Amino acid sequence: MKLTLFSILTLFIALSSTSAQLPQPIHFLVNVTATPLEIGIDSDLEMADFAAGQTYTAIPDGQGSGVLTPNDGVASISSMGACNILGDINAQVLVSFVLPSRLYPTGGTGNGYVNTRFNSTSAAWGASGAESNYFDPHNPTPMTLDAAGQAYIVLGGIFEVGSTVGPDAYEGEALVTAQYTGL
Repeated sequence: MKLTLFSILTLFIALSSTSAQLPQPIHFLVNVTATPLEIGIDSDLEMADFAAGQTYTAIPDGQGSGVLTPNDGVASISSMGACNILGDINAQVLVSFVLPSRLYPTGGTGNGYVNTRFNSTSAAWGASGAESNYFDPHNPTPMTLDAAGQAYIVLGGIFEVGSTVGPDAYEGEALVTAQYTGL
């Protein structure tokens, strides 16, 4: 009996030591990438028939266009400045502008310049045709891209035409940048 018990114990020890396995890890690796952000310029801000000595304000109307004040029956908005930010769906982005402080004559017949200013109603963002999130384009502004991965931005501003500014086309540029946040 002792021999049988000893044999069983020896067999058990032998089986335990030969069947023991060292744990082996399985590594998980997931690469997450962001769609590169794209900025598409949809239209330039174009206005016409401004009078010398007058200040005009172009405000996005929340429908992809704009309202010009004062409404003197002559001055008009041909198109609002607009761009489209494209990227990952529902992503948070930070949009910044470099804005012109003056518009300069381009045709050689004008004199002086048109001063520009911007405030909290000078720009708006949202879905195309429904830009209802107004913001001051001087300040970097967080935006959430929609389920299609886009945000539409409409840009206006305040335009002060001095009393000595001559007839001409006056031009400047706004630069827009966008970057992901929270990735």
